Amino acid sequence: MDVVSIIMVVLVDLLLSSIFLWVGMKAASLYAGIPLSTAYCSFFGIIKVCFLSALFRLIPYVGVIASWAALFYFLKKETEAEIGEVLIMVIVSKVFALATILFILPLVF
Repeated sequence: MDVVSIIMVVLVDLLLSSIFLWVGMKAASLYAGIPLSTAYCSFFGIIKVCFLSALFRLIPYVGVIASWAALFYFLKKETEAEIGEVLIMVIVSKVFALATILFILPLVF
């Protein structure tokens, strides 16, 4: 894979992960009983977390596991949420991403 392809994959991953994680954060705030006007962190904080997670994914052989560990660690650190709320954020974001890949992407292409 050449450098341009790697950069494009990281940027697309960053964009989609950030959007879906933002939706997951809003769902977790509803679960925790926090008003939607009060966010755990800014969208820029979510972008930072997703960017670091995407960089960890580039590590050969252990990148996927390192990416998940980095996602949970940096998300917990950035949002200061409880581990249950972080799990809800990640689960909701991954479900939305999977639904997009399975249902919406085939309609586009």
